Amino acid sequence: MSTIRFSDLKMAPQRIDVTAHHAGRAESIVFEFSEPTETTCSLVAIALSALCGRAFEAVSFDFPVSEEATRYISALTHCPVESDGTEPREEREGPGAS
Repeated sequence: MSTIRFSDLKMAPQRIDVTAHHAGRAESIVFEFSEPTETTCSLVAIALSALCGRAFEAVSFDFPVSEEATRYISALTHCPVESDGTEPREEREGPGAS
């Protein structure tokens, strides 16, 4: 079964580091930002799932991901998604908030 697992998530204001494990290899993935950026584990998981596309039969995150994000990622990747717990849903504030 072709599975990808993401672990060792580290978030800083201008950088996100995570390790991708697939086919017996571990590769570092880095997102760098020119400005300080606030994010959540769930948003990082969605960004990582976009890199996966439909290439895997399962996607796993060793960090908490919200139920809503898990459903979205499963629909995007067409495969089961597992995470280490459930990240609470964040309420958005300001214009356009639901």
